[in-house]
Order: sequence, then structure tokens, then C-alpha cells
Amino acid sequence: MRDDLLGVRHLFAQVCFVCAGSFASVAAASPGDHIRIGGAEITPSVRFVNQWQSNVYLQEVDEQSGLSLQVVPGFDLKLDGNDIKLEIGASYTARQYLNSSFSNLNQYSESDLEFDMVALPNSTIGFDFNDTFSISTHATEATYAERALITHVTNNASGSISIHPGGALDVDLGGHVSYDDFFTPQEASLANSNANLNSKFHYGPKVDVKWTFFPRTAFVLNYAQSSFDWDRNLVVAKGDETGNSQDLGSWLAVPDGSSWRVSGGLLGRFTPRLLLNVVGGYGQITYDEQSVLDYQGNTDATAAEVDPTTAGFDQDLSGIPGGIIGKFQLEWSPNFANVITLGYKKDFEDSWFTNYLSYHYGFLRYKLLMGARLGVTAEGGYRVESYVGEVTRTDQLVNGRGSIEYNASSWLDIGVAGRWTRRLNPVTPVIEYDDISASLTFTAKY
Repeated sequence: MRDDLLGVRHLFAQVCFVCAGSFASVAAASPGDHIRIGGAEITPSVRFVNQWQSNVYLQEVDEQSGLSLQVVPGFDLKLDGNDIKLEIGASYTARQYLNSSFSNLNQYSESDLEFDMVALPNSTIGFDFNDTFSISTHATEATYAERALITHVTNNASGSISIHPGGALDVDLGGHVSYDDFFTPQEASLANSNANLNSKFHYGPKVDVKWTFFPRTAFVLNYAQSSFDWDRNLVVAKGDETGNSQDLGSWLAVPDGSSWRVSGGLLGRFTPRLLLNVVGGYGQITYDEQSVLDYQGNTDATAAEVDPTTAGFDQDLSGIPGGIIGKFQLEWSPNFANVITLGYKKDFEDSWFTNYLSYHYGFLRYKLLMGARLGVTAEGGYRVESYVGEVTRTDQLVNGRGSIEYNASSWLDIGVAGRWTRRLNPVTPVIEYDDISASLTFTAKY
């Protein structure tokens, strides 16, 4: 895994080097003015974060607090032309804990890259392409591991032909191709030989329709379909020791499958002070149990461990209310300085350690602008996660956060933030935890 991540970091460095070289001929600009090449605007930035956490390993008991330093260089590029619109954003994050006891939580691989291009936006027929790449990490309770992090590497690419027949109607016909790779602490596996837990390839068509009947209000209709194939349909499990109340045996089934969803609704600002988004729909996930049976020959899994009904991986997502999806967001601005947002979302997705995850999430957010330079944000949210398959459980997540952002100058922002997160599961208390964090951030933009 380390060789793989090192290669990614080298590739990211090469991209940044090429971009830096292309900017070398640009006339000098003052900090905060950004860099301009023709119609393109480039904004280099670097963020320094000092963060304290009350529970760095996200443990139920024996919590350990720690202070980390993060350095996040990045850049944004925007080009707004008549024939092409282009946006590119990239960042890299290095995190180091000051206490050497937490060295297995240090990471130097997190990165994000997004490429968004719209060709011929004013023509009857155009083209859209988007690609997002990211490496993210999540702390685990494996305090004994050399690297106590779950790492997720993902790349999502989508493209479509955009048809603008005239008036207010836009139709996008296209598809997507995505890849996910998961790495877990090597010592937490019975095999103890490969940190690469599993990888998934998924692809499918999509259709998006948008009808703008007011200048800032539109009716949308979306359809998407996806087929997904896992590299390993049986992965090593450790049963109760992984925090699951079920006895999973030595092998955990991860079947291939397919999904589809259709949704439609209204998106728009109905008045200068009121924004309302209401989208609803339905979808399904169907799993191929035979993919697990076919993979059995690559393992020493017993007949019971690959029996769909006995193991529990014969469960599809369908019906009502399981297949219902929806999103609601109401934003009200009583005046220029205040914005109140109420939101709710119900959705589902394929899971990397069981069949699927379905969830409800609701939140309330308040933003206050105090003058031209100072902003305050407060938000509280509640999320219910239901995991279904060989691992079946329901978690509750409660979170609250607040932040103060101060625009010190045209090139420097200073932020102070705090956050509280609690995961609850009365049936499986070993996965419960509380975590409080506080951070001080300095962001410099050229």
C-alpha cells in the first residue's frame, strides 16, 4: 500500500510541477490578486491547521487526546470562455501528530483533484466532462497497528452530451465510470499479509433533464444506473473483534450487483430571501449471490459462510420505504446578514463491508455575517445509518459544529472551529464513541 500511495504522491507532485512551470512566464501579481493567463484565473493557496482531538482513535473507552499539525497546499483554476468553461481544483494534506505515540495516525497521502469541463455551452449540442479523484483516511481503534487508518482511494469520471434545443430545456445523455480501493490496518486482518482489503469497479448510464421555468428556478429529472464488480467477493473477517455483535466467521461476503434510481423535483430561489429544493424518487439495489459462490474456490470458506440465507448476504434493497429517496432544503435569509438552512436527505449506497447502507440525515444551519470580514456558522445534525447484509446494524450519529471566519486581508483568512461527534449503537456498544475537536486555521491565497 505504501508503494501505491507513494506513486500517487509522485504523480500529484509531477502535476503540480508542470502547472508551476507553465505559470513561470506569467507577470508577477500581488498577493490576493491571483494569477491570470489569458482568460484563466489561477489561485494558489496553502492552509495551516492546528487541531486538537479528545479521542484520536475514536474509542469507546480509554480515549486518548492529541494535537496535530496539518499543511494543505493547493490551487484552483477557472476559465470562463464562450466555447469552453473549465474548473480545476487540487489539494494535498499532510498530517503530523506532535505526540510520537500517535505516529500510526500520521498520514502524508490525502489528496483531492477535481476536473470539470463544459464544451460549447451556448451551442445546441455540447459536451460535459467531470472527474474527481481523492484519497481520504479515517482513524480506527487499531492502536497496535503500524498504520491505524482506513484509507479510501476513489476516482469518479462522468461525461455526457448536452442538448440545448432552445428555450429553457437542457438534456444530458451520458454515463459514469468509477473505481474504489480500500486499505485497512494490516495487523487487523487474520491474513496479516495485505493491507488492500478490496476494490470495486462500477459503471453505467445516466440521464439528466432540466427545465428552467423562472430565471433561478428549475424542474429536474434524473435517472442513473450502475453495475458494480468487487475484486474480492469474500474478504477476511475477525467477527466480534471488529466491533460487530455477529459471529461473522473467517470470511465476509461482498457480492457484486447493480442499482438504479430515478428522481425529480424543484430547485430554485423563489424570492430573493427564500431558496427551496425538493427532490424525491425511488431506487433499488439487486445483489448477485452467485458471485460469492463462484469466488469460494479462491478461499477456504466453508459452505455455511457462502450460503446466502445462512450468512445473510441475500438481501436486496427495494420496496417502500426502503427504496424511497429524497432531499429537502429550505434556506431563508431574513436580511443580508443572516441565513438559516433546514435540510433533510434520505438515500442509499452499496457498502464496502456488507450489502448496502441506507440513511436519513437532518440538519439545521445558521450563518451570520458580522460586517464585511467576520462570519459565524453554527450547525447541528442527526443521522441514522442502517447497514444490511452479512453485517446488519443501525448506528446513530449526532454532530454539532461552530466556526468563526475572519478575512484578515485580501490574501489571508483566519478560522477558529469546534466540533462534537457521537456515534451510538445500543446493540453493539463497542463501536460507540465521542469525539470533540477544536482547530485554528490560517489560509493564505496568492
